[in-house]
Amino acid sequence: MDNMNLPNKNAPIIKRTINGQEFTVLIHFQDGCRESAQEKVKRMLRSDVQNAEISV
Repeated sequence: MDNMNLPNKNAPIIKRTINGQEFTVLIHFQDGCRESAQEKVKRMLRSDVQNAEISV
Protein backbone atom coordinates (compact mmCIF):
# COMPACT_ATOMS: atom_id res chain seq x y z
CA MET A 1 0.00 0.00 0.00
CA ASP A 2 2.96 2.29 0.48
CA ASN A 3 3.42 2.90 -3.25
CA MET A 4 -0.25 3.61 -4.05
CA ASN A 5 -1.38 7.07 -5.11
CA LEU A 6 -4.23 7.78 -2.74
CA PRO A 7 -6.77 10.42 -3.77
CA ASN A 8 -7.28 11.46 -0.14
CA LYS A 9 -4.64 10.76 2.48
CA ASN A 10 -7.32 11.07 5.21
CA ALA A 11 -9.65 8.48 3.66
CA PRO A 12 -10.20 5.55 6.02
CA ILE A 13 -8.99 2.08 5.08
CA ILE A 14 -9.95 -1.42 6.14
CA LYS A 15 -7.29 -4.13 6.35
CA ARG A 16 -8.26 -7.77 6.60
CA THR A 17 -6.23 -10.95 6.41
CA ILE A 18 -8.04 -13.82 4.72
CA ASN A 19 -6.29 -17.19 4.39
CA GLY A 20 -2.94 -15.53 5.02
CA GLN A 21 -3.44 -12.87 2.31
CA GLU A 22 -3.76 -9.26 3.48
CA PHE A 23 -6.35 -7.11 1.70
CA THR A 24 -6.49 -3.32 2.01
CA VAL A 25 -9.63 -1.45 0.96
CA LEU A 26 -9.74 2.33 0.65
CA ILE A 27 -13.09 3.81 1.63
CA HIS A 28 -13.92 6.93 -0.33
CA PHE A 29 -16.77 8.92 -1.80
CA GLN A 30 -16.54 11.59 -4.46
CA ASP A 31 -16.83 15.18 -3.37
CA GLY A 32 -20.34 16.45 -3.90
CA CYS A 33 -22.05 13.07 -3.43
CA ARG A 34 -25.80 13.19 -2.99
CA GLU A 35 -25.80 10.80 -0.04
CA SER A 36 -23.56 9.99 2.89
CA ALA A 37 -22.11 6.55 3.53
CA GLN A 38 -24.74 5.96 6.22
CA GLU A 39 -27.57 6.94 3.86
CA LYS A 40 -26.19 4.66 1.15
CA VAL A 41 -26.00 1.66 3.50
CA LYS A 42 -29.57 2.29 4.71
CA ARG A 43 -30.78 2.51 1.10
CA MET A 44 -29.00 -0.73 0.15
CA LEU A 45 -30.39 -2.58 3.18
CA ARG A 46 -33.91 -1.31 2.49
CA SER A 47 -33.61 -2.48 -1.10
CA ASP A 48 -32.36 -5.93 -0.02
CA VAL A 49 -35.27 -6.34 2.39
CA GLN A 50 -37.81 -5.24 -0.22
CA ASN A 51 -36.38 -7.63 -2.83
CA ALA A 52 -36.01 -10.60 -0.48
CA GLU A 53 -38.14 -13.63 -1.15
CA ILE A 54 -39.70 -14.55 2.17
CA SER A 55 -41.24 -17.99 2.56
CA VAL A 56 -42.94 -19.26 5.67
